[in-house]
Amino acid sequence: MPHVTVDRPNVSIDEAAEALRKELGDRYEVTVDASGSRLKVSSGTLAWANVHKKDESGATGFGVHGGGIVIGRIINELTLARKVAGALKAGLAAA
Repeated sequence: MPHVTVDRPNVSIDEAAEALRKELGDRYEVTVDASGSRLKVSSGTLAWANVHKKDESGATGFGVHGGGIVIGRIINELTLARKVAGALKAGLAAA
């Protein structure tokens, strides 16, 4: 599972969602769950990644993992989750 650490405390999940929308473009749908603690990034019915936030000492961490059923999850973990982690890192570094 890719992990992104941002050297700023208290980065909001909404800020992460905006960074992902900007970096990934319109091809990807970025949604915040009802609890406001997780994101889902999807590019189709079977291609999605989940992002969860974890506050760390003096920083903010984000875990990214592929979603799906068995084989799809493995593929999403190796492809989409890595792409999302890279976009998150780039988008939040620019902010």
